[in-house]
Amino acid sequence: MRSAIKQKGFTLVEVMIVVAIIGILSAIAIPNISSWLPNIRLRAAARDVFSDMMRAKMEAIKTNTTTSLTFTSGTGTPCVGGAYQFTNSTGIIIDISMAKDVCLSTPSNFPVGFSSRGTASGATGSIMLTHPQGSKTYTITQTIAGGITIQ
Repeated sequence: MRSAIKQKGFTLVEVMIVVAIIGILSAIAIPNISSWLPNIRLRAAARDVFSDMMRAKMEAIKTNTTTSLTFTSGTGTPCVGGAYQFTNSTGIIIDISMAKDVCLSTPSNFPVGFSSRGTASGATGSIMLTHPQGSKTYTITQTIAGGITIQ
């Protein structure tokens, strides 16, 4: 007599049902994820500007010189682009152009900076970052005491 061999695994029908369920869930999830992308990119750009400002402040303290920050607003309707540059007595520290899908805006391209003690040297102000397709705006502010906030 032969003993029956028990087969292990999934049938083709079971695998097809699982693939169909995964496809349906993906079709529902992908549009939601793509609507989050503009705000995620904007938040990343705002954090990059914030960290570059902190770097410029630390560079001013480390080299015992004044660091200047110059922001250039983006152009167009809807607004896209913009740039910023941080310099000290030795030259350019950071020279960045914003991503094409993020707009940097600032009142009259104000120059700000940090003294060798980390406080603001001269004028203080704020810059705003927006995304043409997003609903959020990030404002980065430099205070007279040299503090940098992101809201």
